[in-house]
Amino acid sequence: MTVETFDGGFVVTGDSIQEFRKRTLLRALMLEVKGMKISRGASAYSIIKKEYGLTGSKQKVLDQFQQLIFERAELIPAP
Repeated sequence: MTVETFDGGFVVTGDSIQEFRKRTLLRALMLEVKGMKISRGASAYSIIKKEYGLTGSKQKVLDQFQQLIFERAELIPAP
């Protein structure tokens, strides 16, 4: 992942933007499964279902999304 740092902050650049977005969606969905609401806009659950064509409950979509990402070796498995 390409990350540039400056004055205590960071910027994700290049092809790493999509990977970072997938990681963020995955973590957001993990929190939604536990009952937390992440934003006022569309939920991570609805975004993932729409963009990746997954179906089922939040837990089933989480399982499918993790499998999809890990099969493509785009993420390191979460602890």
